[in-house]
Amino acid sequence: MNSSTIDNPQMSDATSDNAELSHLRAAVHGHPLLATFCDAIPQPLVILNAGRAIVMANRPFLEMVGIDGVEDLVGKRHGEAVGCRVAQRAPGGCGTAEGCQSCGAARAIAAASVGKNQKLACIVDREGECVPFELEASARAFDLDGEPLVLLVLVDVRDRHRRRILERLFFEDVLKSATGLVGLTEVLSASAPAEMEELAQALASQGRRLVEEIRGQRDLTAAESGELIVDWQKVHATRVVNEVRDAYRHHPVSNGRIVGMIPGPDVTLVSDSALVLRVLGHLLKNALEACPPGGTVTLAHEVEDGQVVFRVWNPGEVPAEARRHMFRRVFSTKDDRRGLGAYSIRILVEANLGGRVGFASDPEGGTNFHVCLPLDGPGALS
Repeated sequence: MNSSTIDNPQMSDATSDNAELSHLRAAVHGHPLLATFCDAIPQPLVILNAGRAIVMANRPFLEMVGIDGVEDLVGKRHGEAVGCRVAQRAPGGCGTAEGCQSCGAARAIAAASVGKNQKLACIVDREGECVPFELEASARAFDLDGEPLVLLVLVDVRDRHRRRILERLFFEDVLKSATGLVGLTEVLSASAPAEMEELAQALASQGRRLVEEIRGQRDLTAAESGELIVDWQKVHATRVVNEVRDAYRHHPVSNGRIVGMIPGPDVTLVSDSALVLRVLGHLLKNALEACPPGGTVTLAHEVEDGQVVFRVWNPGEVPAEARRHMFRRVFSTKDDRRGLGAYSIRILVEANLGGRVGFASDPEGGTNFHVCLPLDGPGALS
């Protein structure tokens, strides 16, 4: 067995031939209770053979993966059935890539084969889609006429996770901003007239951050559900970069750090200025948080192949484990309470602005995030 294949002593790495699959499928559908039981379960489930190939799938599973008939799934492994990007690119298919070692579904199958029942989280990045499947996987092993089979249940928990995470982050961020507003108001009330103007400016700045936090959470929720309305307009790239730099040059996260800028072409693109500002603001804020005191974070933009490429560089390196999960919703290099920054950037850019986002990171070159947006966006103006 390939060394990177999920370790499972009772399941071979090779899937079965068509004759064996046909035999097992007939046995499953011919069982007096098994087929009825599977159809009655409201959660998506599949039955797998010893080679982890699908023998049977119920209607909720077919609906989840967007396939009309089970005939299109028989013989595939679970990762291939749900469109997992890692499984489709692995040379040996589902279960053979390095990333499969952390797959919750594969681990649940392996645990079931040795008599253990576990519920494990499984995040599936799909080809051509920005929003991943977030599944809760559980498996049970059983025999049918001497044939070892596994029943795998995959519950889509995206809505549950989205609501919980957004509520937690929203309340934390709003509470932090509101606390700052209260503190500034108390200082303002006890200040001399000469100090009023400076404190009023600080109060207004804190209020703007609070409004931006609320708008950001609102827009991310709308973007995930496909309900975000993009305001296509002419956007001046240099003006946007200057505005982001000015907004964060005196932000608390910039204390002890320098926000630099490399001048770029004065080019105009068709996009949504508010969303572009939010995306670049997220990138700059994350870069400043990762930058050591005394370090410099640099903003830049250029034109390449009919696109405006915005770049945010910081001297730090992203650890290897963090690089593999950077754009997933519940992952953060800072702590487990955060994790929407890079994810929201990807959703806004790739699912709504018609662009793409990526990054490179190494010890010598630091970390360079880039956002590519077409000069003539999907909402190009006449």
